[in-house]
Amino acid sequence: MARIDDGWSYGRIRERFGVSDGFIAKWSKLYQAHKVLVVKMNGYHDQILERFRSKSNRPKRISCPAQDRIREMVVARRKRYGFEGADRIKGILGLSESTSTINKIMRKAGLMSKPKKRHHNLAYGPYERPLPNDLWHTDFKSWEFDFGTVHTTWIIDDASRYILAARITLSTSADLVIEMVQQAIDVYGPPRQLMTDHGSEYYAVRQGKGRSKLDRYCGSIGVEHIYSRIRHPQTNGKMERTHRSAKEESSYFGEIHSLEDARRVFIDWIEYHNTDRAHQALGYDVPINVYLAGSIVYDDVMAMAE
Repeated sequence: MARIDDGWSYGRIRERFGVSDGFIAKWSKLYQAHKVLVVKMNGYHDQILERFRSKSNRPKRISCPAQDRIREMVVARRKRYGFEGADRIKGILGLSESTSTINKIMRKAGLMSKPKKRHHNLAYGPYERPLPNDLWHTDFKSWEFDFGTVHTTWIIDDASRYILAARITLSTSADLVIEMVQQAIDVYGPPRQLMTDHGSEYYAVRQGKGRSKLDRYCGSIGVEHIYSRIRHPQTNGKMERTHRSAKEESSYFGEIHSLEDARRVFIDWIEYHNTDRAHQALGYDVPINVYLAGSIVYDDVMAMAE
């Protein structure tokens, strides 16, 4: 229109619209031809503009029952557990779609923020015991709330990531840890080893001599008490990762304004962790399945050893 109706030069049109001379020539000729046609049709200028309007032949939405069902499953899972990523959702739902497809579904539904920055070219050396009850980890974490400090202490099985026992209290001590370990043993049987860090509940001794209270207890029941490396949390990495998961995910299970709230929220989170949280390291299975399946094998191995 600028070329035919207003008589603009090629240079002016290039500068104004950022198009090439070939583009100008092509569409100017086409527009001129349609002007001639409109004159013969007794003049319908709007019809000319409509012919030049940019239109897409792509449908706004392609309806496919299978795709709709997958989309609904992904969105429902993400809304229920907003901290779960595409990999975990794919694993727990058993989907064949790619991770990028699941990410697109969540982004389109407004359920996903910008992707996190990842570290590349880092070599990791994972480790885990082959069978349940080979090794248990225990540690505590302090949580600050408006009413005070809450301590969570739990025991995790190394092979399955299954949380065997937990305590949510206002304080912690060696006696509490021993009581918790004994109750876990009463339910699941004794482990071969128990790993802790060098916290006072696990390592402190009288006047710097002898063995700690927990160490003496483990010796009395035939469990080897081992320690993680000092200032090297990776040794007890499964416990550290569980603390991080609890920090990121527990808020989805309720608000905490009292010790009773903390107990309810953390117990609900532990239930989710054990029975509904797919773990990539477990082939996207849940800890309780891996623990129970491995326990059968463990019992058979122990019977053969006896």
